[in-house]
Amino acid sequence: MLQKILYTAIALAFGGTSLCAEMAGWQDHYRRGDQFLTQGKIEEARQELLSALSKAEGERLDGPKAGLILDALGKTEYQAGRYRLAAKYFDLSLQIWTPHSPEQAAGLCNAGQAYQAMGQQRRAEDSFRRALEILPQSPQIWVSLGQILFLRRRYAAAEAAQRKALTMYQDSRSPDAAIPLNDLAILYQAQLKNQQAEEALAQAVALLPAGQRRARILANLGALQWKMGRKNDAESQLRSALGEMEQAVGPGHPDVGRILEDYSAVLKKTGRGDEARSLEKRAQGIRSAFALNDNRGGATVDWRDLK
Repeated sequence: MLQKILYTAIALAFGGTSLCAEMAGWQDHYRRGDQFLTQGKIEEARQELLSALSKAEGERLDGPKAGLILDALGKTEYQAGRYRLAAKYFDLSLQIWTPHSPEQAAGLCNAGQAYQAMGQQRRAEDSFRRALEILPQSPQIWVSLGQILFLRRRYAAAEAAQRKALTMYQDSRSPDAAIPLNDLAILYQAQLKNQQAEEALAQAVALLPAGQRRARILANLGALQWKMGRKNDAESQLRSALGEMEQAVGPGHPDVGRILEDYSAVLKKTGRGDEARSLEKRAQGIRSAFALNDNRGGATVDWRDLK
């Protein structure tokens, strides 16, 4: 299968055709696949995108458009937790993109996310650094670099990368500044700097409107406050995080399950056993439903989102 795809990518990179032929066949499959991916319908997206790739091969589609299909397939496999196959698709797209282009930078960042998910930390770092050579003003890539440096326990370098991203987001007045703030909080916790971690999380919460992202950070804040012995604050934050997450994504989402796990543990330790067991049972049900598709990695990116 992968050898077949490799041959396809090589053929597409150097093929040529008319505009009318380019617009026929592959584009409908690609559009549907992209829509399914946005909706979280992973297997449907995969089938449409594989059909687009097959059509593209038959139509001798030019390189950049083939790169779009391969990149979308990489994102699909990444979301499905099939990281090795995702990396293969991203690597193939990198053979097609114009050197030093925004598309190539996004492909390098996406490949780095897949390498990171597979535990190939050095290779991931190299991909993020190569992406930054192309787009040094992209806060998203600086965040990714900071995350991999954290995993490699290079804490000073990780903090510098996250602070660079934070400055860029703050300069543009973007609420996405919450992302490096959350990562800085994790970094501070690893160094037992809990007060600094709490301050970073509180700043992140203040930047975001109610929704999935803020609920995640509220849950992180509650878990930290529990470690700091602030039981009432922890219970309040986790309760708020649970309600906000359920409102944002529904009661059966994996993010709800993760908050339920932490919240039930807090309730159990504060003497509310019956309530804790009820929430724990809900968390177990969600875990079982999503066991094969649980993805805790970073998000893949589109070159148009890189700044």
